[in-house]
Amino acid sequence: MRILNQPWVKVMCAVVGVAAYGSISSAADQRSYAGVGISVESDGIAACAARTVSGGDVVADVVTGSAMAYGQFRDKHIANSKTKDIVVGLDMGSLTPWLGWINQSFSGKVSYKNGSVTTYDSQLSQVSKLSWQQGVISGIEFPELDAASKAGGEVKLTISPQRATRSGTGGKVATAASAKQQRFSASNFRITIDGVDLTRVARIQPLSVRTKVATNSVGIGRELEKVAGVAEVSNLVLFADSHDSASLQSWYESFVVRGEASQEKEKSGRIELLAPDMKTVLLSIGLHGVGIVTLGSESETSVNKDSLPRLRAELYVEYITVDPPK
Repeated sequence: MRILNQPWVKVMCAVVGVAAYGSISSAADQRSYAGVGISVESDGIAACAARTVSGGDVVADVVTGSAMAYGQFRDKHIANSKTKDIVVGLDMGSLTPWLGWINQSFSGKVSYKNGSVTTYDSQLSQVSKLSWQQGVISGIEFPELDAASKAGGEVKLTISPQRATRSGTGGKVATAASAKQQRFSASNFRITIDGVDLTRVARIQPLSVRTKVATNSVGIGRELEKVAGVAEVSNLVLFADSHDSASLQSWYESFVVRGEASQEKEKSGRIELLAPDMKTVLLSIGLHGVGIVTLGSESETSVNKDSLPRLRAELYVEYITVDPPK
């Protein structure tokens, strides 16, 4: 794996009304770039910067044939080729221009776009360029939130293209306007769910959405046609102080133990990622169709020996919406 130190990256996301297809693929063997920036230009979308970009390589399946190549060894050849997902890590401020495409992608009105990623050096000379066609946002992962953490966080977007091509060095890259960056600390968050007191929640594991896809062979070639399908939200896992969790206990008793779990009993909520003043909302994640699955003690391996054990609650979420800063 080749790592480029301190390059800049420019992503040109062309808004093109094309009927195309998307896919989810493994993150393994993706090409990574550390310490990059991204400029996104598309129908007036403001330029934004990213922390990381990876993926976009084209790979092929290896098929073992029936013919013998030599002695007891069978013949091999490549079959369907496919393009690896492109994963972009964005700060909170940089995510705002993407929100329209994100919500559209998961709302049943999937939008496919062409675009490119150009890495360039401090002199704005092109180092390499990755161009993709008919890409769709097929995944999003929000950072882990922890009241005791001093770490930063980023939102990871997965773009699944129909195809991609790479080119090498080139001319100068036009300077894009810099978006105002809103750095985020993993300790600055707030979670609310209707009728449940969650003021004592100390940690929330990463929440993600992934789109299931189907693939079909195209014509006589080896390329796979990728069709975006159903989106699914991961379970929401949170940890709260055990001595102040009466409303969580009550919800669990009614919803799980007594089985009062009809659709009318599901709840709505919100996770808000906050600025250092703990008032300004950088990003708001709407939680819809929420039900509690289990409630128990935090595992011994994850308990801080200097603090009281916490309760671990696991919730299902039917769908999410992502709202811009207020």
